[in-house]
Amino acid sequence: MTKYSQIKSPKKKSYSFWGLLFFLMVGRVLWAQDCSFTLSGKVIDLHNDFPIEGVLLELKPLGISKSTDSLGNYYFENLCFGKYELLVSHPSCISLRKKVLIRNHVHLPLVLEHHIDELEEVIVFDNKQKKVRQSIGAERIDTERLLRSSSQDLATVLNSISGVSTLKTGTGISKPMIHGMFGSRVGIVQNGMRLRDQEWGADHSPSVDINRFDQIELVKGAAVLQYGGDTPGGLIIMSPAKVFPKDSLYGKLISMGATNGRGGSFTGQFNGISSTGNFFKLQASLKRFGDFEAPKYVLSNTGLKAQNFFIQVGRTKLTRGWDMSYSYFSNQIGILRAAHIGNLTDLARALESETPLRINPFTYTLRAPQQKSRHQTLAFHVFQWFSEFVKLRLDYNFQQNNRLEFDVRRGDRTNQAAVDLRLRGHELTTKLTWVPNSFWDFNFGISGLLQDHFANPATGVKRLIPDYLKYQTAAFATVSQKYFKNLNLEMGLRWEYVFWDAQKYYDKSLWQERNYEVSYAQFVKQEFNTQLLVQPQLAYSNWAYHLGATLQWQPKWKSALSLIQSQRAPNAAELFSDGLHHSLATVEQGRLNLENETARKLFFETAYKDNALEWSVSPHFTHVLNYIYVAPLAIKQTIRGAFPVWEYNATTATIWGIDTDVIVQFTDQFRLTTRASWLRGRDLDQEQDLINIPPWKLFQNWSFKPNNWKRVNLFIEVDVVGQQNHYPNNNINITVLSEGELVERILDLSTPPPAFSTIDFGVSIFLGNLLTERNKIIISCSNILNTTYRDYLDRMRFYADARGRSFQMLWTYKF
Repeated sequence: MTKYSQIKSPKKKSYSFWGLLFFLMVGRVLWAQDCSFTLSGKVIDLHNDFPIEGVLLELKPLGISKSTDSLGNYYFENLCFGKYELLVSHPSCISLRKKVLIRNHVHLPLVLEHHIDELEEVIVFDNKQKKVRQSIGAERIDTERLLRSSSQDLATVLNSISGVSTLKTGTGISKPMIHGMFGSRVGIVQNGMRLRDQEWGADHSPSVDINRFDQIELVKGAAVLQYGGDTPGGLIIMSPAKVFPKDSLYGKLISMGATNGRGGSFTGQFNGISSTGNFFKLQASLKRFGDFEAPKYVLSNTGLKAQNFFIQVGRTKLTRGWDMSYSYFSNQIGILRAAHIGNLTDLARALESETPLRINPFTYTLRAPQQKSRHQTLAFHVFQWFSEFVKLRLDYNFQQNNRLEFDVRRGDRTNQAAVDLRLRGHELTTKLTWVPNSFWDFNFGISGLLQDHFANPATGVKRLIPDYLKYQTAAFATVSQKYFKNLNLEMGLRWEYVFWDAQKYYDKSLWQERNYEVSYAQFVKQEFNTQLLVQPQLAYSNWAYHLGATLQWQPKWKSALSLIQSQRAPNAAELFSDGLHHSLATVEQGRLNLENETARKLFFETAYKDNALEWSVSPHFTHVLNYIYVAPLAIKQTIRGAFPVWEYNATTATIWGIDTDVIVQFTDQFRLTTRASWLRGRDLDQEQDLINIPPWKLFQNWSFKPNNWKRVNLFIEVDVVGQQNHYPNNNINITVLSEGELVERILDLSTPPPAFSTIDFGVSIFLGNLLTERNKIIISCSNILNTTYRDYLDRMRFYADARGRSFQMLWTYKF
């Protein structure tokens, strides 16, 4: 201390006094300015995502209390900077205490176990029990729709989401199309692992049973890079309910019957959990339908049957756990008999006819042409939190997919498969999660995949997809910054290496026509009279990234922006396919010289949400280098009939559009949901429109719950699909015999069908105890006006109309 600091001055005392007074006054003003923050969220049921009304929330030490409304929402306002404690209570749940730091507007969703006789756990969406994160919010299929769709496939369930369409092969085969992209461009994740079946083209539905899962989310923006960097269309994430150590036994039964197809389905599920963390799950489903019907005729040979089984055992202690599971998925699907044509003249007649050339009486019997597929998965997962900040997860699965296709063949060979493909794969993924604090989390991981594909030569038919080995390794890193000053940032990077080692026979004429003899002479292993045995070995290195930002610039307003690059190697069908696809009734030809497909996508979203109104607008733009597509090229006459030849090719393309969602809660009883999408695609190299781009679509759901009948919910759904006026000209000129003379004809394989609309109606009735909502009946009618239409995205539209009216009754019981 200096001598000057020891001098006592009256003036210095005066200055300190006034300085302290000034500081207190200014501090009080600044503190008052900070008292404008809000705390809001929604309380929902763990099992069914239903909002819980009447939950009491008390904010300590202020002593302010709020309760949730009929939609489960709560809202605290005029909060100052600081730490608080939130007390959450409900008569049917255990009370919860949650510490909350208020430094900006905080949105805190809460999940309660609302079933009195079952689990009584409370889950907060914090770092350790978080959902998959993404810059553009995921869209979730609500529990009611998931229940009503229990007998349908995944693509049909997702079709009500804006930006999603369904690519179909008649009544039994369909797959989701997101922003005009499908197949390998859309990833499907079940219980944390990618589905690895023969997803290449339009002829194979995803091998999943939606009844196994309690939640289905669609990420249309920045796909989560831990699952792959090859999904510019988006990512579909299917998850079961979380397991928490609490002694309980519960399950559900679902039974459904329908008039169109004169069939139905049954699902049973049983779950057991102990307080020590041990658990098991059993689930089985059966489905059987006969020939479906268009409004004016039977769609002959379009029935289907399916059997699915799933078993899982494991142990969890919240901070560590493991589980093993086995699933078996099997289906048999009839292919429209009228799609297989004997000669060019009949093919021309079929394309011009308003009715199928073959219409037989209704039957449950499935005959050729048909497809059989079986998918088996054996999976193992283990995770461990080593501290409050570090988690390690290990995932392994073995998947086997078998596909058989049967053609109409001479003699007794119809019962012998014309296509017999088997795909086996092993995949291992390791992921490290680091959460250093409340605002950042990091994920790092590596993965490896080995696939072995075998095409059975015993079919006696040229193999559609050859034998091959596929090796894939990947590394990824993501970082997310949670809301800080209303801003959330997200970045990710993924690298993949893909190596193909195939063995295939090529016709010499095709090998020379495509100049392969110059580019790939080193692959030729053996030469025959008209064919070459070739062993293509192709390597691809892919980079993917995404950058995203979400700004909560008002309590009710949010905007998000994502820049995504997805890069993928050509798939097996695009590279090697060569032969007749019986399920599509087309001949397909791949190209060996296809390169990496690189898609760069810009996605923007603005959303508004309050208790009565919720809306969002999401424009998007994608530029694709080496965009791989398949289009009709010619007609080929084979010993099994005349079929269009569809050939794979690549171009530079742009795809852009806009999705709009509006939800209006007019009253507690009346709700309107509207979803619309519009899309365009352009082939820049050929200066023409892209093929198979969905037309504009409008979907509306009107739901009403009468005041006097609390057990009854009514709904009306209107689906309007426009006519696609932007399409390429892929018409083919042919010569046919007519009245003893050869004449020139044009096969119109291009012109889309007219616009159409369908209306569905239904009512759900709760039986027994209304509080638990365990016993329910849903009576509905799809296409109630029996509208006749054809869908542009249905490969069978060339030969027949789509399904007509169908009445359904569904009963579900939870125990």
